[in-house]
Amino acid sequence: MFNKKAYNDSKILLELLNTSNKPRELYEPVIRKLGGVWNKSLNGWLFDIQNQIQIDQFIEKHNIDFAEDQNKEYYTRFVSEPDNFNTPSSRSSSNGSAVGINEAFDLIQELFDRVSDIEKILEEHTKKLNNKR
Repeated sequence: MFNKKAYNDSKILLELLNTSNKPRELYEPVIRKLGGVWNKSLNGWLFDIQNQIQIDQFIEKHNIDFAEDQNKEYYTRFVSEPDNFNTPSSRSSSNGSAVGINEAFDLIQELFDRVSDIEKILEEHTKKLNNKR
């Protein structure tokens, strides 16, 4: 996962966070093409500030991919071992195990829907802010 920070007035630091299981070398060709240079002591790439739009697009694409992978992993683990997660318990439901799992799936779907709605609202506000500049 990537995080962008202002390094100074003319540079941007793009950090590769520890939550990513992929090595930095995997991203190196694309980052170099965007104009980034690896800085070992900062654990990230330095860019000129004028590359900000390309950096934002890169971050958005890769962070979305990372989040989707994480969600799939948790969802898959939940499906295989629902008793190990903090979700509606099949033991507490009176109609058997299917009710607890169905409640959990409904909850997960509702959360995905809410996140999608928030992303749309955020995108609309971002466009409005960019138009005012």
